[in-house]
Amino acid sequence: MLKKLIAAGVFCAVFMTQALMGVADAAPEMAPKESVVQEAAAPEAAAGSVMQSKGYTYVYRSTSTKSSKVLPLGPGNLVRVKKDCGSWVKVDAAGKVGYVIESRLKAQKSATPKSASSGTTYKAGKVVQATKFTYVYKTASTSGKKLLPLGAGNKMDVLKDCGSWIRVKAAGKTGYVRKAYLKATASAAPPKSASSGTTYKAGKVVQATKFTYVYKTASTSGKKLLPLGAGNKMDVLKDCGSWVKVKAAGKTGYVRKAYLKAASSTTPPKSASSGTTYKAGKIVQATKFTYVYKTASTSGKKLLPLGVGNKMDVNKDCGSWIKVKAAGKTGYVKEAYLKVAASAPPKSASSGSAKVTASSKTKAAISTSQVSKNVIRVKLTSHSGKKLKVMIAKGSEKVYYNLLPIAGYQSFPLNMGKGTYKVSVLENTSGSSYKYITTKSAKVSGSSNGAYLISTSEIKYSSSMAPIKKAASLTKGKTASQKVKAVYNWVVAQINYDRKKNPPAGYVPSITQTYSSKKGICYDFAALFAAMLRSQGVPTKLVKGYADKVSGYHAWNEVYVNGKWQTIDTSYDAQVGGSMYKKSGYHKTSES
Repeated sequence: MLKKLIAAGVFCAVFMTQALMGVADAAPEMAPKESVVQEAAAPEAAAGSVMQSKGYTYVYRSTSTKSSKVLPLGPGNLVRVKKDCGSWVKVDAAGKVGYVIESRLKAQKSATPKSASSGTTYKAGKVVQATKFTYVYKTASTSGKKLLPLGAGNKMDVLKDCGSWIRVKAAGKTGYVRKAYLKATASAAPPKSASSGTTYKAGKVVQATKFTYVYKTASTSGKKLLPLGAGNKMDVLKDCGSWVKVKAAGKTGYVRKAYLKAASSTTPPKSASSGTTYKAGKIVQATKFTYVYKTASTSGKKLLPLGVGNKMDVNKDCGSWIKVKAAGKTGYVKEAYLKVAASAPPKSASSGSAKVTASSKTKAAISTSQVSKNVIRVKLTSHSGKKLKVMIAKGSEKVYYNLLPIAGYQSFPLNMGKGTYKVSVLENTSGSSYKYITTKSAKVSGSSNGAYLISTSEIKYSSSMAPIKKAASLTKGKTASQKVKAVYNWVVAQINYDRKKNPPAGYVPSITQTYSSKKGICYDFAALFAAMLRSQGVPTKLVKGYADKVSGYHAWNEVYVNGKWQTIDTSYDAQVGGSMYKKSGYHKTSES
């Protein structure tokens, strides 16, 4: 498969349940640089009192801004004082105990605001929403354990009205919320919708019209299996009246019919491609989000998600379906969602082999000296100034990498197993068209993880770089698994997700920039994590594709520890948290 190089497409946005959005609003990347400054009118921080943050800040593990960050705080976030430590205050925030700079806090304006809702009775089964930032408590008391932070507008199901407190279920947590912070939500009763009188047949594709959930049972009090955003698509298994049984992202459950509509893609759009015949060996690309199916049917098993522009090799034209090979998976894609790949490398009309152009000012040398380590090296000897790529092909599978205009050898992985590879240097001619500069064959006869221990154009590092020196200090004297844990903990605690970043076409991460700015997108997280571990002898992959809990094209890592490859997603965990090793929910389309 011609694996897609990352262009300016949208990189990961984490799907968070509504109850988590209160924490997400405290955007870490907006936090000002911390400094301990005494203010003239610092509030008295009495033990047991409730205070709130003035702006963006952090709960630290100790009374130093150099210590690890336990939790981000946004304007108005509430904390309970445990002890006044002078210029610092020891607090309990969302169940986390740590220290906040006193000048960043102020007395809570109104612990129990007056509200029209306070005289209201909420019946079990109704849906309510928070009117301002608060918590779900384990007991009906603000001194009870905080189970979950809630942001204004976050919704939850009523289990019981207990007077001034309401027992609720929010994001799978059962606890109590002060009634004065709640109001009835307009969406408690599903809105009238043309879909509510519609019957959805099994096998059809539907999409959510607004934010909702896939529930384990046909009830809003059932367990929430998966959050759904407006436009998220799923397969219909059965129409159950006001509920529809569906399969979404591998999860089977129920969605309220009033929140669904028929997906526009259930009937493939008319396309110029629908009258096209694709010959075996051609390269095609997806024109919109779709899947590679195991059989020529949308009810078949989904083998792989495809984003706009993802490329694949044609095996056979089957009419309205095309049999393809994509990321090592062989299956079927609807023809109406495909078009001929514009960037397919040129071939000689006479032989079909690579046509090397001798007239270019660009000259390059390809070295096979490290093939035994599953690595190929390329060096520029002269450069015309045009954009360059390295194409590595094995059989019908192809992958492209950027070749940087720098001196010395650049290394690239030979990671498609044993066999003969064809390595080519390509030069841009115009638009997305390239011509061949030079080509060389390399035979891989053994298996090695050497390809995942090298510095590449995507994961560029050297021992003199600050992040690599940091990795060395973090991992000194540790085993491979301990090294992974140490670097993971540092990245998740110190690097913030940059929601404002919009990378240009051809963007390549800089690990020094990510390290110094302490922020980046998922691609930056994955490159930094890979570089830090590779430099310390732990084989690490940078992987791209799709994740069930992330919207859009995503990047994460795989590390080789304890004799197997394991999935780690630092950018997700830096925002939401979770276990370090991920067991499922990740669908890769490429790795390097």
